[in-house]
Amino acid sequence: MFFLVLILCLVAYAQDCASLMSRYTALEKDAIYEELMSEADKLIKDGCSTGNKKLQRSADKILSALEVLKVNDARLPEDKKLLNVVVQKRLRNALYTLNASRKYKDKHSNLYSYQLLFYQVAKENIRVKDYEYALRYSQASYLLGRAILELR
Repeated sequence: MFFLVLILCLVAYAQDCASLMSRYTALEKDAIYEELMSEADKLIKDGCSTGNKKLQRSADKILSALEVLKVNDARLPEDKKLLNVVVQKRLRNALYTLNASRKYKDKHSNLYSYQLLFYQVAKENIRVKDYEYALRYSQASYLLGRAILELR
């Protein structure tokens, strides 16, 4: 029974690394933010070679942030009040993670810089009432903050 559980854990672990690598290669074609891509690649390689789940989860969050920015099919609510509420909540969550990850900005300066950049872009898009990009960039900022907090 123990060996069966061990084998299942190893198979699940291998699938996780394989899925991270496949997501990375799918994003590599566009490579909008090369520094984030190289950071994700480093975390995937280190996490898969050492078996460190924190590194893998952090790489997953970085890849998710890049995927959020790449996706073009935003389903925005028609109600402008509801849309404004959603955008403000997402931006508030991004600000909370920005404040929480501020302690680690020296250790993960590249990730923090992109997190701050995405937050500022989201704020500017709200100012000009471009809610689609505001949602994308606030979610990307939030995910990068979660990645930094995962790496503590």
